[in-house]
Amino acid sequence: MIAGEKTEMSNERDLKIVGFCEWVIKYGLYLLAFAMPLFFLPFNTNVLELNKQLLLVIFALLLLIAWLGKMIAEGHMELKKSWLNIGLAFFAIFYLVSSILSRNLYQSLVGSGGTIAESFFFLAVMLIIFFVLANNIKSRKEIIDLSFILICSGIFAGLFGAIQLTGKFLLPWDFAKNTGFNTLGSVNSLEIFLASMMILAVVLFTENETPVWRQFFYGISAGFFLVMILSLNFANVWWMLLATSIIIVSLGIINRAQISQYRLILPMLVLAFSVLMLLPLRFNIFTWLTVPSEVSPSWSASLDIDSKILKDRPIFGTGPGSYSYAYGLYRDKVLNQTDFWSVRFNQGFSKIVSQPVLLGIAGALVWLIIIFGFAGYGFFILIKRRGKNWPLSMATFSAW
Repeated sequence: MIAGEKTEMSNERDLKIVGFCEWVIKYGLYLLAFAMPLFFLPFNTNVLELNKQLLLVIFALLLLIAWLGKMIAEGHMELKKSWLNIGLAFFAIFYLVSSILSRNLYQSLVGSGGTIAESFFFLAVMLIIFFVLANNIKSRKEIIDLSFILICSGIFAGLFGAIQLTGKFLLPWDFAKNTGFNTLGSVNSLEIFLASMMILAVVLFTENETPVWRQFFYGISAGFFLVMILSLNFANVWWMLLATSIIIVSLGIINRAQISQYRLILPMLVLAFSVLMLLPLRFNIFTWLTVPSEVSPSWSASLDIDSKILKDRPIFGTGPGSYSYAYGLYRDKVLNQTDFWSVRFNQGFSKIVSQPVLLGIAGALVWLIIIFGFAGYGFFILIKRRGKNWPLSMATFSAW
C-alpha cells in the first residue's frame, strides 16, 4: 500500500516537472522569437552581433536544460526522425573540422570582431535551438502563436529602422545616431528580415480558417512590410520575393479548399511589385527614407577569390569567419588605388560564393545539399499532401 502511494506520488511529481519544463520551453521560445530581432546592448563596441549571440547562448542553455529535464522526468528520449537531422550532423562535423584546421582557430571556433555568427560555437547554439523547437513545438496553435509573435517583433524592428532612416534618432547613444543603424544589422539585412515576415503574414492572411481579427492583423502587417521593402528597394530581396510569390500563388490556386481565392490577391500584389521593381528601368516609389549605400565584392571578384583559395585549401577552406583574411590575401591589387584599399569584407557577393572559401569543397557541398534538398523536399510535400496544417506549412516554408 505504501509502495503504491510512493509510486503515485513519484508519478505526480514527474508530471509536474514535465509540465514545468514544457512551460519553460514554450514561453522561452516565444520570448526568444520576440526579443532576438530587437535585442542589443550599448555597453560594448559590438552592440548587435556579440549581444545577440549572448542572448542566444543564454536561451539555448535554458531550453536545453528544460528539454533534458523533461526527458528525464518522462523516462525516455523522443527525437523526430528526419533526413534533415543527418544532413545537419554531417554539416556540423565538416564545420568543426574546418574550424580546427583554420589558420585562426579561435576565430573559427568561437568568433571575434564582426564575424561571430560564422563560428562553430554559434552553429552549435543554433542547432540546440533548432532541435528544441522542432521536438517541442508541435501543435497548430503553438506554431501560429510563435509566428504571430515573430511578426509583431518584425513590426517593431521595421518601425525603429524606418524612424532611424528618416534621420530622427530616438536613442541617446552615439552609435545609434546613424541613419543606417537598426536592430538587425545592415539595412539590407533589415529588408531581408522584413521580407520574410511579410511572406509569413501574407500566407497566413490567405488561409480560410484564419479568424477575422487575425486577417486584419496579417493584412495590415503585410502592407507595412511591403511599404518598407519598396522604400529600401534592394534588388536581391525582390528576386527572392519574385520566386517565393510565384510559389505561393501557384500552390494557393491549386488548393482552393484551404486558401481563400479572394485574399490570394495580396500575394499576387507582391508578385506584381516584384516584377515591376526588377524591370531594367528601376522605380523608386517611396523616397521618404534616406537609405545608405551598401557595397560588397562583385560576383566575378568573389569567384576569383574562390578559385585561388580552393587551389591552396580545396577540401576544408580557410575556416569559418576567415573571409576577410582570404579577401585581403587574394583581392584584386587594383583596389589599392581606390577608396576601398583599406576595406575588408566579411563575405563575398552572396553566401553561396562565400562558403567555398570558408568551408572548402566538402563543407560547401554539404551546405548546398541541405539547402536545396530541404527546399525541394518541402516543395514536393506541399504539392503531394493536403493536411489540415497545409497553409501553415506553406507559410513557414515560404518565409524560410
